[in-house]
Amino acid sequence: MNIKNIKEYFSNKRYRALTILFVYILFFTLIFSFMSFDDARDFYESEEKSFSSNSLFRLKNYEFHYDIEFLNELDFPITKYSIDGKTYGKNTLFYINETMQTYFIENNVYYIFNNGQFQKLNEEIFDINKLSAENIYSYLSQANKESTTNYENGNKKESYSMSVNDFSKLHMDETSDKVGYVYIDSYYNKNNITKIVLNLGNYNNTKISIEYNKINEVRKFTKEDTLSM
Repeated sequence: MNIKNIKEYFSNKRYRALTILFVYILFFTLIFSFMSFDDARDFYESEEKSFSSNSLFRLKNYEFHYDIEFLNELDFPITKYSIDGKTYGKNTLFYINETMQTYFIENNVYYIFNNGQFQKLNEEIFDINKLSAENIYSYLSQANKESTTNYENGNKKESYSMSVNDFSKLHMDETSDKVGYVYIDSYYNKNNITKIVLNLGNYNNTKISIEYNKINEVRKFTKEDTLSM
């Protein structure tokens, strides 16, 4: 089409109106397409950022295994503890393998099993309650995601970091003058959390590994149930 034909085309009011209408339709179609793309991108980014939090939040009950390693504590007789237990709601029962001692947590109160009964304690043991799935959720939701690793078998690892002071405020409700960061790795199988590793070397010289099993398969239990077992 030469210039003469173009001039004749646009001199026709009907053709000119149709052309303008087509341009408007094309313009708004492109606008809505970009908006839809941004919405979809924001959705998936939001899903990605909240994946860990949502997975942890769904842990109503579960069994767990802790490995607590004390770093740079050369004078301490035991440098590593392994703990097995289970949680249902506000109740947690756990056993420390190295000391062969059983504990029960009920509504944030600690009990120790002695002489066939549970006796109330005035202190927490290994901050087990502060490492509950609910608290891990709060740490991850406020930490900085550093990386995501996807494995061929469908499993996933997410790595987070948080300043020691921010972690201390969440973990113990107190500030810290220590510098550096704590690091948290979370591992997933499909949509379930399977493992958490907390490197707290800069906070309290410990490294804690938490493995989760039988998620939402644990039956309700109480201290009385445990005593009758």
